[in-house]
Amino acid sequence: MPHLPRLLLLFLLAQSAGAATWSYSWPPSKSESEVRASVCPLKYDKKWAYAIELDDGTVPTGTFAPDFFAEFQYTDAAPGVGKGQRKPVVGSLALFPYRVGANITYVNFDQVREICGKGWAVANHSYSHKGKTYGDVPEILTPEQIKDELFWSQAVFAHELGHAPTHFVYPNGYTAYADSLGAVGIASASSVGGKGGISLVKMGDSFLSIPRCYLDEGAWTNSFRKGNPMDGIPAAGPAAGDLIIDFTHNLSPDPGSANQKRWRERLGTLAAKFGADGTDEFWSAPTQDIIAYWRAAKVAEAQLAPGKLSVSLPDSLPGTPLTIRLDGVPAETNIPSPPGGSICRKDSTVWITTPVIGAPGAAALTPPVKQIYKGPPAPTIPLDSPRRIAAVRVRQHGNPTPDRQLNVNITLPDGSIQKFSEQTQPDGFISGTHVFSSVPNREAPLAKSVEITTDPSIKEVEIWAADDARR
Repeated sequence: MPHLPRLLLLFLLAQSAGAATWSYSWPPSKSESEVRASVCPLKYDKKWAYAIELDDGTVPTGTFAPDFFAEFQYTDAAPGVGKGQRKPVVGSLALFPYRVGANITYVNFDQVREICGKGWAVANHSYSHKGKTYGDVPEILTPEQIKDELFWSQAVFAHELGHAPTHFVYPNGYTAYADSLGAVGIASASSVGGKGGISLVKMGDSFLSIPRCYLDEGAWTNSFRKGNPMDGIPAAGPAAGDLIIDFTHNLSPDPGSANQKRWRERLGTLAAKFGADGTDEFWSAPTQDIIAYWRAAKVAEAQLAPGKLSVSLPDSLPGTPLTIRLDGVPAETNIPSPPGGSICRKDSTVWITTPVIGAPGAAALTPPVKQIYKGPPAPTIPLDSPRRIAAVRVRQHGNPTPDRQLNVNITLPDGSIQKFSEQTQPDGFISGTHVFSSVPNREAPLAKSVEITTDPSIKEVEIWAADDARR
């Protein structure tokens, strides 16, 4: 077995004090007692941050854009150091589960997982994109509807992706969701539009109203912006601690289109002036990762001893990497790159970027729920044993029966039938996945089977149960 004391030591553990700690060791040299450690405000000690948000998850935007943006890069070195590894510009897909995989117009979860594998993330865009204050008939949601929209979007994302988002994009700019976001582990939210960046410093501890640069064609080419490719980006670059979020619903895959040409000029200029081919001063990440880092950096504790660095982060915060700056490092000290992280050095300054410290994503929902059935529809779907029914999801694609009634009933353990939910569906073709729920607004009833209206438009059914074993 190798001689362990001379190897790099890397571990992640939960502390009884409610913290996650990452520790890293290297062979110490003389005079390391004079080294000073500090947590950088942004990853890689960058000056400002940049994110993309693509709303609604349409195809081909959702599948084309990640590879397009990856052409424009920054590096994992601190500004002015050079020789860093190139990294792609990335962002978030703002998705609502009602439409995910509903038809070929919207990305499905297999595609979403592939996109996330390229460094992107999912932002919560509600369950069904409900709520608006404008129009001839405003859609004002009740507190119960808001709870349902948030709970089930988070539940579906956690099931499909392994963890739930911590960033929210208000559907239709409907900010009535704001007061309920914390209950499902969401820490930040962005609005429909705006112009220019925001100062993370000036936002204090509240990140529930982040403006974005609105780059849909109609907004980008109006009489105010006039198609200016660099609209909202200061000529000298954003200030220290700024966050720039660009958002759109559609990015054209046609390289000859005016839309893609503007995007290419915008991103090409950012990369050439402030990215890998310029000052290398910005960091690009999904919005939720930027906010998670910023919040963690303010409270993380770095402890330094000769040959060892420990970084602790409260486990009440989403997990994140952190960049630790070491000043006064002796020339003879050799600190290799940590597994899962990176390192860069200039003279006596060393920047160590850790792997993720803590658990990423939002905390588990309360009450906990899990999917216990996914399959074809049937008039009766028996369960292996009685379970507490938290929700039934019904994916439809087609025209419902003429009466437009969709009923979900359950059979109780004593054999009696109880109505679980019913819906008079709107006119026209339906393509989406409805959720009929008890949790979080009422107690989940115990049932031994689920009965659903027979309808040719119903393509798939999911049954979700309250997970009593995790209580």
